[in-house]
Amino acid sequence: MLPRLPLPHTLSVLLLTGTSLSFAGTAVADTTIVPAQNVNAPAASKKALSKKQSSNAQRETTKTNQASTSERWTVTAQGRARLTGISPNQKYTASLLDTPRTVSVITQAQMKLVNATSFEEAMRTVPGISFRGGDAYAIPGGNYPIIRGFGSYSNMFIDGMRDSGVSQREVFDVDQMEVLKGPASVYGGRGGLGGQINITTKKAQQGNITAAQIGFGTADYKRGTFDINRMIGNHTAVRLNAMGSDGVTAGRAPTGNHRWGVAPSVSFGLGTPTRLTLGYYHLYSDGMPDYSTPYSKITHEPLDIPRHTVLGLKNRDFERSTTDMGQVILERDLWRNFVFRNTLQWTSTQYDFLATNPQWKNTNPLDDTILLEAKSGQFHTDNFQEQAMISGKFNTGFIKHSVNFGIEVSRERSTRNELYVRDSGGNNMRNGGPCSIAYNCVSASNLGSWSSSNPWTGSYSVGEPGIAQLNTNVNTGSAYAFDTMSMLHDHLLINGGVRFDRFMTSAVQGNVGLSNNQSFINYQAGIIYKPIKPVSLYFSYATASNPIGVDAGADGQIALSKSNQSLSPQNGKNIEVGAKADLFKNRLSTTFSLFDGKMTNAQVSDGYGNMINAGTQRVRGAEISVAGSLTKRWEVFGGWTYLDSTVINGGPTHANVGKRFPYTPGNSVSFWSTYRILPKFKAGGGLTYMSKRYTNVNNQTWVPEYVRIDLVADYQFTNYLDLQANLQNLTNKRYYDKIYTNYSRIAAGRAVTFQLSLKL
Repeated sequence: MLPRLPLPHTLSVLLLTGTSLSFAGTAVADTTIVPAQNVNAPAASKKALSKKQSSNAQRETTKTNQASTSERWTVTAQGRARLTGISPNQKYTASLLDTPRTVSVITQAQMKLVNATSFEEAMRTVPGISFRGGDAYAIPGGNYPIIRGFGSYSNMFIDGMRDSGVSQREVFDVDQMEVLKGPASVYGGRGGLGGQINITTKKAQQGNITAAQIGFGTADYKRGTFDINRMIGNHTAVRLNAMGSDGVTAGRAPTGNHRWGVAPSVSFGLGTPTRLTLGYYHLYSDGMPDYSTPYSKITHEPLDIPRHTVLGLKNRDFERSTTDMGQVILERDLWRNFVFRNTLQWTSTQYDFLATNPQWKNTNPLDDTILLEAKSGQFHTDNFQEQAMISGKFNTGFIKHSVNFGIEVSRERSTRNELYVRDSGGNNMRNGGPCSIAYNCVSASNLGSWSSSNPWTGSYSVGEPGIAQLNTNVNTGSAYAFDTMSMLHDHLLINGGVRFDRFMTSAVQGNVGLSNNQSFINYQAGIIYKPIKPVSLYFSYATASNPIGVDAGADGQIALSKSNQSLSPQNGKNIEVGAKADLFKNRLSTTFSLFDGKMTNAQVSDGYGNMINAGTQRVRGAEISVAGSLTKRWEVFGGWTYLDSTVINGGPTHANVGKRFPYTPGNSVSFWSTYRILPKFKAGGGLTYMSKRYTNVNNQTWVPEYVRIDLVADYQFTNYLDLQANLQNLTNKRYYDKIYTNYSRIAAGRAVTFQLSLKL
């Protein structure tokens, strides 16, 4: 029986689960999304069934299989974030509690609590993740997460399908996110040692949903979203999510972002053995980029420019991103406990930008002249993918099996081009123009004289002389299988997975054609011991591989070239031991892990202008995470990550041996806590800490550690209306949220936002 819940919280569960609930009671209690356990029915009986029994069994099988795919979440009292339960990703053949890997989950409730309106803001709730910047060649404005020290740009997935284009990501259509840490090639194919991020989107489902939110605040913050789901008859549903958002970066105006998006979907056959879902997603984003500041020649930290000084031109600089995605998902219940699922997904992304990159004119410490370089580019990616899988359960003697196996094919087409930016004298501003022309330079000792409103009298056009458009094609074919074997009354589990990938990569730049074809196998194996049901102790081993040139459409630094087209894939392996537990009658989830990862075959220079496979990098560390309720009123989520990253073999060049990875903090913490002070009022806050991060492989420049504090309060006016207030960056701490080898971006300052939520 469902607990008696107030209407706003009941509908918040409807938003996340699609469960049909009636309005009952006025007692104030939070709700949460707690993954359902034992969603699949037992194995079929060996006894023969009569025709009538077979019919009944088929109906039960239909219900069971639907529970294992669509109705994967159940409602409990006392709202809390979770680290365990059943994942929407069907490649996990056991609950997250019994998966021998570190997985962080970000729910809608967590995103609402911290008022996360972008992908990067949502990731801030996960310890161990930092973000890298870029410039004309290297993913200038897209989301580039660093997980456990390794770049994970191309290891992002939408509903289990790779999302490889350069784009600005939003959260208005996000149901939840999962961050798998450590090698993930067995789950997604190519990728580094760091991990992968899977985003589960909202889809049409059973039950009616009506929800809307309006946000407003300082820094011209304005945002509106709505989510409507309606049943048409007994087996069809339509859903529409939409969003509009506008604002500047607190303390860094006029940099900021304007965006809007829409995501309709329709599902047929709900409650039947055959289900079909059609979905579409569109997002447009337009704003002014911010490369903030170069590094001081004296301190080697970011130059201490005035916080409100933006070394850019608002009449010239821009950052525009468009994403379109279509999706077709077909599910069919097969024999008892088995489900077939086929997904077709097409994604098209376009990212154009022109940004001011402030750089020193020279290395002379007595010369304080800063060149205002113009970095620019156009990135386009089309990606068509198909994935077919079968998942199910069966027994072989005393061993229970939970399996998933399938095949994938994809075709990625990407182009990268430059803009030819000229000042009023016709000079190419890619590396800065002459200081004799206004607005090409500024003095570090006179930054107060600069204004981002300065006029722009130059011009730009597509195609920079001497730099031809880069066209990259990647065709992929893959096959995989996963199995979790349970024995000894579910006290011992063995988890295994294997994946084969065939990559065919080609690139054309100007008149030069290049290619690299690779095949590789990745796998993982784990053992889980459960002394009692809510506790799992595990050991796992996993591998990763990343071929050359597959991400060149986004990151020109790793494009195919004559010197690297014959190189083998970079390889990674990771050993991890850990423990997971659901405490206090499953109110609180906890995880702990120790890991040792190594990447070999890394690309390094041979000192003669050629690239070779010779480098080795290693990261060791520990992680502790917690999520849930300490008491009925006190909720927490967050964790701590320690990373010891080291270059242990630099190939022919030994200068960087022993150096730390760039962009990687040694320690990072993200922790949030809220307490329900009154029946209708709760308050709390969050703390984010990140230690010193180096910005290049030789560790010659860095950004300092920082602590950021946020506060939140939520009041429920009626069963239909609540208001949440967030005070972000309470102390107005100056820190850097995205760093690169030649600049660091100053993060948003103190901001106050209000979010009014209406749920009918």
